[in-house]
Amino acid sequence: MQVVSIKFPNNASLLEGNIGDIMYGASLIPNLKVLYLANQTFNGMLPNNTFAMPELLELDLSNNHIKGSLPASWGNFLTFPKLTSMNVAFNNDLRGTLPANWGGDGSSMQALNTLNINNCEITGSLPAQWARGLPALKRIKVSSNAITGTLPPEWSALNLTSINFDRNVLAGTIPASWGSNGTFEALTALQVFSNSLTGTLPTTWETPGTMPSLLLMDVANNNFTGAVPKGWGSPQSVLITEDNRFCGTMPPVHVFTCGELRGSCVEGKGIAPVCPAPPPNSPAPNTAASNPGDMAALLKFKAAFDNFDTAVRRRTARWDPGLPMCFSWQGVTCWPDGYVRTIDLSIPERKSPALVPLTAPFDNTSFAHASVPHQLAGNVSSVL
Repeated sequence: MQVVSIKFPNNASLLEGNIGDIMYGASLIPNLKVLYLANQTFNGMLPNNTFAMPELLELDLSNNHIKGSLPASWGNFLTFPKLTSMNVAFNNDLRGTLPANWGGDGSSMQALNTLNINNCEITGSLPAQWARGLPALKRIKVSSNAITGTLPPEWSALNLTSINFDRNVLAGTIPASWGSNGTFEALTALQVFSNSLTGTLPTTWETPGTMPSLLLMDVANNNFTGAVPKGWGSPQSVLITEDNRFCGTMPPVHVFTCGELRGSCVEGKGIAPVCPAPPPNSPAPNTAASNPGDMAALLKFKAAFDNFDTAVRRRTARWDPGLPMCFSWQGVTCWPDGYVRTIDLSIPERKSPALVPLTAPFDNTSFAHASVPHQLAGNVSSVL
């Protein structure tokens, strides 16, 4: 009998140990095709230059305590010649950069089509070299990290079906090559919510038939300006727009502005009728309505979580002592007298209700909630 799959059900185990030792041991199983080690308490660093898994198709190490960086050797030296799916999401101590040389020698990761590195601590830029090194890549999710730099124009050579770079620090414009000349014909979702992208959407998207499969484009919480091109997608497509300066006529798609939760979306908003769009409203001035004692307590709470929880850090990034807590702090609601009422630190996946299946393989949600009884108002620190 041959062992071809190792899986530990989420509700039947909670295992610990060094991930490097475990993966090396798994590499000794010659015909292993699936290694599922998600939702455990494995720690340590990923193995580097010590093993190969020639038959492995699926690798899931998500939601553990893995630290260190992504090994550059994984994309070379025949390490994963048949790997099609890799998930290392929700490892908050996984740092470093995305290895630019993955797939460089043509012996590993050539079949990789799904890559999820969501909610880690990855820095640096998106490697342009992946356009050649990872030729089979179709679905990529690197949201809730600290990725900087620009979107690589070279990636238009990939036959991508889903792109999710939500909640990073990406700058610059969306490359004109993305979607032009028949590229990204199979792309169904483009999500760049909450970055620092600027400029206008590519004018090449005015061409009818551009990205015909695109059902969801979420560009909210950036600094885009100008008119929205009208040639992309289809009448069933959804565009999420808030916190930009789009203007002009509505494109022939469903245009929404949305809060953090998908149920709070409002259709037909987010594009000013006249160009240029007016500047965004300035935040309300600080007032006595925000209780200073509660503000101080929440800032201490923020500092404690910032040391180890990436997801909560994304949520509390706008807790600025110079802004009114009750009006501007994300996830905080107050009683009429200015004391804290509730704290919601959930990080929901942003999807239109009609488009839930698009991102189902990547469903991972980090939650942290607190509700502060009014009788305890003024002493939030005792609750937290």
